[in-house]
Amino acid sequence: MLAEQWEEIEDETKDLMTYTWEFRDNLHTVWEEAHNSLRESQEKQKRWYDAKSVLRTVNVGDKALILLPSCENKLLAHWQGPYEILEQFNPTTYRLALPHGQGREQIYNINLFKKLYEPTNTHSVRYITNVATD
Repeated sequence: MLAEQWEEIEDETKDLMTYTWEFRDNLHTVWEEAHNSLRESQEKQKRWYDAKSVLRTVNVGDKALILLPSCENKLLAHWQGPYEILEQFNPTTYRLALPHGQGREQIYNINLFKKLYEPTNTHSVRYITNVATD
């Protein structure tokens, strides 16, 4: 009787081991499929992003406007500045000097500011309002 129980346990163990190995193989297969699907989705998103993205650059010494939260509501942001660009750390990170003698410098991502284009023509434009016609 003891020998029969041992044989049954061996059969159950054999079935359990087979089930465990099959389950492990199935998990590995599902993981590979999920990983491939994730990689394909990431590549598709990258293609969509790269199709419309443009690498923006600014030079040290340029002036920039920064998108900062307003004093009244932190969810409401306004363009503030101009601030001077002091240093470039990498293609998307810059150190800017805050104006008005505050003595502070802040590091910003390029997505939070835009270059300020100052007019190159300093001559004023005169409009003639009264023109005599002959």
